[in-house]
Order: sequence, then structure tokens, then C-alpha cells
Amino acid sequence: MKRLVIGLLCPLLICLPLSGCWDRRELNELALTLALGIDKSGDQYTLSAQVVVPAEIAANIGGTGASPVTLYQASAPTVFEALRKMTIGSPRRVYLAHLRILIFGEQLAREGIGDVLDFFNREPRVRGNFFVMVAKGMEAQEALKVTTSLERIPANKLYNSLTVSNGYYSPTSTVDMRELINRVIQSGKEAVLTGLTLEGDDKMGEDVKNISKVLPPARLSYHNLAVFRKDKLVGWLGEDESKGYNYITNQIQNSVGHIKMDGGKTLLEATNSRTRISVSEKNGKPVFDIHVKNTVNVDDNSSTADVTEMETLHRIERESEEKIIQLMNAAIEAEKHRLHSDILGFGEEIARHKPRLWKTLKNGWNGRLEELEVNCHAKVHINRIGTSGHSVKQFMEEE
Repeated sequence: MKRLVIGLLCPLLICLPLSGCWDRRELNELALTLALGIDKSGDQYTLSAQVVVPAEIAANIGGTGASPVTLYQASAPTVFEALRKMTIGSPRRVYLAHLRILIFGEQLAREGIGDVLDFFNREPRVRGNFFVMVAKGMEAQEALKVTTSLERIPANKLYNSLTVSNGYYSPTSTVDMRELINRVIQSGKEAVLTGLTLEGDDKMGEDVKNISKVLPPARLSYHNLAVFRKDKLVGWLGEDESKGYNYITNQIQNSVGHIKMDGGKTLLEATNSRTRISVSEKNGKPVFDIHVKNTVNVDDNSSTADVTEMETLHRIERESEEKIIQLMNAAIEAEKHRLHSDILGFGEEIARHKPRLWKTLKNGWNGRLEELEVNCHAKVHINRIGTSGHSVKQFMEEE
């Protein structure tokens, strides 16, 4: 009998320390937020939460014609207060665990995002793997009101579009919250975020009819990179400067560009790019050498150059090397003379390879950028020339 009682009590005693799902939340109690916009006016933060409408998403293909998302907004002196204040208008608690996109309004970004980052760094119910961007020339709430085609949920469109753009064209940069916080609190490399722009009629973008046209009257797209100094936006990189930034920071996955050749253009696709930065010391000052190795394919040729000839291929490689060096120099010039913010991570390279030198240069580092000696080098190898050696123009001339 004693053994039986002990046998029954043991499983119960083992289960006592287990808390179970004490903090569970049912889906019908939550407003699933996939995109969040944060703006600031005076001392008030305005939060805009793009929430999924479950009934519309679960509807049959084509839906009911209603928007698959809705927008809840609230303003308060702090981000957390504004988030809780949304319950005044939302029948469910706004839930950020599935957040995919966070957008800062440009005005907020210029004033400083440090307090906002502190909230996301402390909040345990928010993951740090969502992309962060800056709404260029507008408030974040404006971007979240635009309906999108192809991807019914605008947040998914923004997330997927940034991923594809970064992987196949490379004027953008995918930065998540964890990386952004690290860049802001650490020295030697400043933060960079992709810029989001609204093209067309912003009022029409709020209507579901916006996506009923082949060419929507309002469209969201990515342009340029936002440059920060600590937690404040200080300026923007242009498209060429953005590509140069990605080359130097080894973020080119796949990209395309053209060079002028013999009365036309030759289009090259970069399929493999690797960047190495070395730092040496000369008279107590750092000297940087940036080496880029690029493997490319010839994807289009509107010039009269015969790409089947080895001499022509070598000429294309040299021209392409010069183009890459020009892009990198554009980014370096923007950092040193226009923005005065070490987005390229030269300070981080010194700290890694020359720690003693970094101790003497760390204070006031951004003010020393103009003095830096940076040498850019590029080596391009053509891997494929396509299925035809001659261009269409050449075939026409031979007839």
C-alpha cells in the first residue's frame, strides 16, 4: 500500500515546479501586428500599427474586397504608453511578437531614435529579427496606409521587396533591430538604414482601389541609404554611393551594372563578390587598402565589341574594375567630406587589427575621417559571356 501511494504521489510532485502555459495568449485575443511605424511631434510619439484582419485573410481567394489589414494609432510621451493606449480603439491587445517591419519617420530619425531603441532592447515580447527602415521625406504612418498589389499584406510586400532588392540589385541594406542597436551603442562603425519612399498619389494609396489598376497610383519603393551618427539621421547616400557602401562592407550578393564600350553599353552581372580590408600604420596614422574580387557574367552587349576575343574581355574587365573603384570612392568621399560619419567601419577595422592605435584615435574619431588615406583596388574576372559572342547590331551589319 505504501509503495502504491508513493507511486501515485511522485508524478504529482514532479509536475509541481512546471508552470505550464501560464502566459499563453489565444489568437482571438490578439491583434497581430506585422508592421509598426513611429513618428514624433513635439514630445509626443505617434505609433501606427498595421494589424492583420483574420477574417479577410481566411476568406476564399479574392477575399471580400475589404482591406486585409487595418491601422491602429495612438500618441503618448513614450512608446510603451502609446502602445498600451491603442487598446482604446482596438478590441484586441496589439501584439508585436510577429513584427516584420519597423519604420521611423524622417523627423523622428533626425531628432534621435535612442529612446525608441531602448524600448525594443528591453521588451521581452518583441523579437529583434525584423527589418528597420526610414520613411524618406514623410512620416512613417503615411507609408503604412498604402495598399499594395501582389502581396496583399503591405508589411509582407515591404519585407520581401527589401530582401529581393538587397540580394539582386544591392542599393539597399537589410538591417534588423539587433544589428541597429549594436551599431548605435558601439564605436568604430555607424548605423545605416534603407530609405522608403512613396511615389504617386498618397491619398489614392489609402484606398483599396489603389491595387485595382495595372499601375497603382501610389507605390512604395526603396531608394538610397539613411546615414546615422550615433542615434541621429545626418544625411542620405545616393544610388552609386549606396552601391559603393555595399561593396566596401562586403554586402554585394548579386548586382548588375553597365560600362560604356565601343558606341554602346555592356551589361555585367556580379555573381560573386568578396571584399577584404587591410589596415597599416604610417607615421602614427592608419592607411587602408580595400580589395574587391568580383566574378561577373556578360548579360547584354549593345556595343560593337566582340566579346569572344580575349583582348576585348580583358578590356571589359579593366573598365569594370575602374567602375567599382569609382563607386567605392564615391561612398568614401560622402563619408569623409559630406556626412562625417564612419558608416564604412574604418574605426572598427583599426580596433580589430591595431588596438593600441585605436586607443589614441578613438576620441573624436568622426572628426578625423577627412585625414584618412584609403586606397581602393578591384579585380574582375568574367566567367560567362552568354550564348552569343556577337551583338544583335553586329549580326545586322553582317547582312
